[in-house]
Amino acid sequence: MQLTQLGGHVAQSGFAEKQKHAQALMYGMADINEYVSGGVCYDAAAYVRYLLRGDAMIAPGTLLDTIGQHWRTRFNFETGDQWDGRASIPAGTAVGFSRGGNVFHAAIAVGGSRIRAVNGGRLGSGWMYAVDLARVLEQDAAGGFTFDRANLRVHLSRL
Repeated sequence: MQLTQLGGHVAQSGFAEKQKHAQALMYGMADINEYVSGGVCYDAAAYVRYLLRGDAMIAPGTLLDTIGQHWRTRFNFETGDQWDGRASIPAGTAVGFSRGGNVFHAAIAVGGSRIRAVNGGRLGSGWMYAVDLARVLEQDAAGGFTFDRANLRVHLSRL
């Protein structure tokens, strides 16, 4: 991923500093575009996960060497739990959206059923505006959701 100067500095900081920036990002007090260049949803979600967990789940080299959709295999959304449309999603969880079995978008949960993301239309087009999934997704009888006239699944990554 391509980090800004600030993003690189924070990525190399100590745990407490990373936590401070992660919290600011999750609660809308900072914009992910100040940390990560390119407006790629997967990169934005991975960067916040890195700040929250440090080297425990994502090595610094992996953070820099993995770009865009290559994060999909690392997030491994398909093996995570599926959101039921009711339960609160733990803040900081990476959330993936799939259509036809293919993950097409990633976001970060910020509490309740709200997420932050970039470049995802109604599923998060601007980091500074949290999206409430309970309001934008319509639950269907098959356990998924109807969104944009298609069946959609919401996956919670363990990364």
